[in-house]
Amino acid sequence: MTTLLKLSIMIIISAAILATGCELNDDSSSRSSYIGPDLQGRWSGQYYVLDSSNSDLQEITATISHAGNKITLKTSKKEIGNTLEGTIDEEGNIGLTDLYDGEIWTTFYGPAETDHVIIADYLMEYDTNPGSDTPIAVIELWR
Repeated sequence: MTTLLKLSIMIIISAAILATGCELNDDSSSRSSYIGPDLQGRWSGQYYVLDSSNSDLQEITATISHAGNKITLKTSKKEIGNTLEGTIDEEGNIGLTDLYDGEIWTTFYGPAETDHVIIADYLMEYDTNPGSDTPIAVIELWR
């Protein structure tokens, strides 16, 4: 293949790539894109149970990994509420599964914000039919 032919093919390929909106040497893969508010990073907060005595208050730290609509929340809490994985939507509504016991945690009290997240889970071991008197485990985070 002649040098001129090789150069012509490279120009055609480059033009096609640029015409489709792609760029050579694009470092966008090193940047994290996300859906909803940006929750990526370190957080401080509390774990507590809303029941008749508001029991089990624990200070915790957390790290949230957020890529696309995927969320992973890792806290300093042992066992329940330690590692949760799930999704977020554009409005900041989150659904997470606790990897310890399979329980579902949600942003029951309102959507997540870039500086404040509250997720909650009915404690079904106490009541198989959740209602107003069913204890609720809460993880509240801020930064």
